[in-house]
Parts: sequence; structure tokens; C-alpha cells
Amino acid sequence: MKKTGINKNVIMLCECAVMVALATVLSLIKIEFPYGGSITICSMLPILIIGYRYKPLVGCLTGVVYGLIQMLFGMSNFAYATSWQAALMILFFDYLIAFGVIGLGGVFRGIKNQAVGLALGALLASVLRFLCHFLSGITVWAGFADGMPVWLYSLIYNGLYMLPEFGILIVAAIALGLLVDFRSEKLGAIKRNKLVIHCGGCMLNEKEVDSRRQKAENAGVPFTNYGIAISYMRGIFNGSLFVNKI
Repeated sequence: MKKTGINKNVIMLCECAVMVALATVLSLIKIEFPYGGSITICSMLPILIIGYRYKPLVGCLTGVVYGLIQMLFGMSNFAYATSWQAALMILFFDYLIAFGVIGLGGVFRGIKNQAVGLALGALLASVLRFLCHFLSGITVWAGFADGMPVWLYSLIYNGLYMLPEFGILIVAAIALGLLVDFRSEKLGAIKRNKLVIHCGGCMLNEKEVDSRRQKAENAGVPFTNYGIAISYMRGIFNGSLFVNKI
């Protein structure tokens, strides 16, 4: 049992590393803005998926690693910092926290419809990341407002790239959520079963049967057993319910 646990952790770490690499590659295909920020091909999605597949905490830590890599690509932005406080604001609110919060999108894993859960996660991740950049904009980058109210400048500047980024992200999240089962240990296509008719479970314990029922419920597939299905098909189901009530 201990060996299995170690293997699961190794697999999780490998997935996190692969997703960070994938997110980094996707972030390089972009429309870049002059003072930071860019529109990419759903570069946030790999981090969101890690938060959804595992725990939001794992997703957040993966996002922080991704943020460190993004910081290395954007070191020139620190040249605009006029103090150590401004440098810290850039470090945390433009990189570490800004990308770390993407992992919080995994909090919607409990929603039965996976596509809806990922879409809500994409929305939450985008809003939280936008707020981080907005706070950085009204502090570090306030000098670029050029007579415009600082909050309005930050709102417009960061909104110009975050809105398209969110649009691309949510479309990709919904599309993948309809095709790939991210809840299972081994990634695979979502099975489109219309009904699961289970045996009576004579050779199984209650925990195993409940686990199978839970998997069907998570996939949005009705779950029943042979006895109930046969009684329904023979037209005695309603009668049996009536007798049971008496």
C-alpha cells in the first residue's frame, strides 16, 4: 500500500511538471502588451487542470512554479520598479500570486457536470488573476496613467488582455471537459453510457458498490441494479413500492 502511495505522488509530480512545461510553451504563442500582460492560447488551462485533478493547493503550488518561469521571461519589467516595495509588488502580484491563484479553479470539482465545473474554475481563476494585475497596475504602474484616473487605467489596460484570455480559456475548458475525464486516475475519454445496471453485489462489499455508484453519478449516468431494472421492465415496480410502504 505504501508503494502505491509513493507511485501516485510520483505520477502527480510528473503531471505537474508536464503541465508547467505545456503552459510555458502555450504562453510563448502570444500577443504581447508593452508593459506586461499578453493574450495567449489558453496557457492558464494546464494549471487549472492540475488544480481540478488534484487539490486546489497542488494547483496553486504548480501555478507558483509557472509564475517563477514567467518572471524569468519578464525580468525586464523589474526595471520599472522605483523602490523595493514596487519590486515586491511586481514579484507577487504580477507573477507568483497572479499565476498561483489559477489552481483555485479546482474548487469546483464537486460539480457533477465536469464541463460546468471547469468553466466556473476558469472564471474564478481569471477574475483572481485580473485582480492581482489590477492591484499591481494602481501601484507600480500608476505613472503610466498619463492623466487618466489610476484605477481606470489599470482596469482598461489589464482588461484588454484578460478578457480575450478568459474567453479563449473558457472555450477550451468546456471543450476538454466534455471530452476528457479529468476525475479518473488515468486520463481517458468520457464514456457516454446512458444507464448502468449493476448486479446485486453479492460478492462485493458496500464500499466497492458505493464507489461504482459514485463514479456513475459523477459522470451524470443513472445507476440501478438488476432487481429494480427487471421489476420495472415486468411492470411490477410500482406495485412493489406500494407493498413496501404498507
